[in-house]
Amino acid sequence: VLLETGLGGRLDASNVIEKPIATVITPIDYDHMEFLGDTLAKIAAEKAGIIKRGVPCFVGSQPPEVREVLKRVARMQEAPIQLHTHDWRYEAKGDHIVVEHAAKAWRLPPPALAGAHQHHNAALASVVATSLPQLPVTAHALSKAMLAARWPARLQRLEHGPLVDAWGARGEVVLDGGHNPSAAHVIRDWLIQNPVPTTLLCGMMKRKDAAGFLQPLAPHISRFIAVPIPGNDSYSAEELAEIARASGMQEVCSASMVDDAVTMLDDANGRLLIAGSLFLAGEVLKNHS
Repeated sequence: VLLETGLGGRLDASNVIEKPIATVITPIDYDHMEFLGDTLAKIAAEKAGIIKRGVPCFVGSQPPEVREVLKRVARMQEAPIQLHTHDWRYEAKGDHIVVEHAAKAWRLPPPALAGAHQHHNAALASVVATSLPQLPVTAHALSKAMLAARWPARLQRLEHGPLVDAWGARGEVVLDGGHNPSAAHVIRDWLIQNPVPTTLLCGMMKRKDAAGFLQPLAPHISRFIAVPIPGNDSYSAEELAEIARASGMQEVCSASMVDDAVTMLDDANGRLLIAGSLFLAGEVLKNHS
């Protein structure tokens, strides 16, 4: 069983396994601050709640203040900790990824999932899988997994549905559930690596840092369309459009719903990117999966 923590860790309802074979902490950034705290150290302390006594903990790339919190909790729990750059590392080299850990090195094909950040995720997963005697994973199985992995609403290219039909032959339609500044930086890096004029169709929950999400994206977006998210406590289209203007978006408009936004896309070209909320992504996938 791979059990993903839902919100934080320390008090999360999923944190019920007393003796897992391992714990894994991926990169931590600002999110859910109303529940987890307003500093990275406070958020890290909540996330560190999954570290169990004597259980190995594998850690992805972290800011220095996060690393210190995780190391301190691991010492208290007498849990062996494997830190990115200190205990394991990876490097993308052309058509493959080289991973190093415990005096061993292996090659992986780049994952099918889009975005350079997925190289980090794939490398971390391979370190965990190859370190645990309970998981006799072969090199062939790891390579196959890299190519077979699928993750809806993570830079997912939509292949059919009303938005794809409306966009027509102008370019790809991409869906991402990212909703915090960390996710925005991931999307920004992908946009830089794949430079195409991009229209951003966006809806966000009111508890999210909309400005923090939109500011990194603004230089790479040619047109912004704000929409509300049905049945949720989201920003109104007008509120989100105003935040987008203040965040540096150049051409901003709003629509009452995603279907209405389709009628506003006739004169746009390039890529259509839908992002800002997993709730919005769920609404889109109802008609595009």
